[in-house]
This record gives sequence, structure tokens and C-alpha cells, in this order.
Amino acid sequence: LMLLSHHLFFGQIATPIHWFGGDSLTQIFATIFKVCVTLFAIISGYGLTESYRNKNSQQSDCNFVYEKTKNLMKQYWFMFFLFVPLGFIFGHNPVNVYGTGMRGIFFFLIDACGLFPIASSPTMNYTWWYIEAALFFYLLFPLIYKIMKKHPWFLLIPTYILFAKYGAIYCREIFWLCPFCVGI
Repeated sequence: LMLLSHHLFFGQIATPIHWFGGDSLTQIFATIFKVCVTLFAIISGYGLTESYRNKNSQQSDCNFVYEKTKNLMKQYWFMFFLFVPLGFIFGHNPVNVYGTGMRGIFFFLIDACGLFPIASSPTMNYTWWYIEAALFFYLLFPLIYKIMKKHPWFLLIPTYILFAKYGAIYCREIFWLCPFCVGI
């Protein structure tokens, strides 16, 4: 519900938030509800950690990453291939978004892989940016997990500083790494 409220009612409000004038209460809460992304990152770290601890001892790290990434992408593709045709109905025509010819196909495939932010390519839905960060975390999970088990402060302190000081301005993956590590 927080995610839905954030996306439906978020507007460009003043920063810092003007609690007693200028910004509507709906916009204030919609802005605050962006915390749901942090919660997703924490839950992702926790969920992957529990799955990793309970995995079959015969399963390699590469196979674990492959299976988890495949499941993540299946869920993303379900939404992606549901959303793209709806673009024709709601005036967000995929041909207008991606273009035509090989370039359009290339942009479509980049978006279908969840990599539009890193490629700076067009997308049908800018709110899909989180899939890129999630892919980064899933692919590097065994390494991040092992670092967190041996030297948790090695990742937590610098990522917290970046998280608190810069936000997601420069690199979403680094920004969301702190709450992901908290989940681990």
C-alpha cells in the first residue's frame, strides 16, 4: 500500500518537506512512503540469506544465484509483458517509447532485461528501476553474504555513509546496498 500510495500521489514537493503549509498531507505521506524501497531491500537481503542457509549443500553458489535470479526475472517478465501491451491502450505506445528497427528492438530487449537504467535507454515504466538494483544484489549475493559474515562493518559503515549522505543520486546499487546488508 505504501508503494502504491507513493506512486499514485507523489509530486514534486519542496525539500525539506514543509509540514505546515505548501505541501498537501497526501504528498507528504506519499514522499515518506518511499521508505518501502528500503524495506524491499532489507527483505531481499533477509530472504536471500535464509534461502542460502537452507539450500542443499550440493548446490553451488552459481546454481543458487542462477535459480534465484531466474525466479526474480520470471516475476518481472510477467509484469513487463503484461504492461507493454497495455501501453497501446493507455497511450504509451511501445513503438513511440523504444523506436523502430534494430534500435527499437535493442531498447526493448534492454528494458526486458531490467537494464534500462544502466544503459540510459528508454523504458515503458520508470518505476522498474529497482529491478536493476535487485539483479545486482542477486548476482553478487554470495560475495556480499561472505563479506557480511566475516567483516560486516566493512560494508555497513561505508554504505551507510553513502546511503545517508548522497541518496540514490549517483548509484542506486550502492545506495540500496546498505539496507540489503542490514537484511543479511
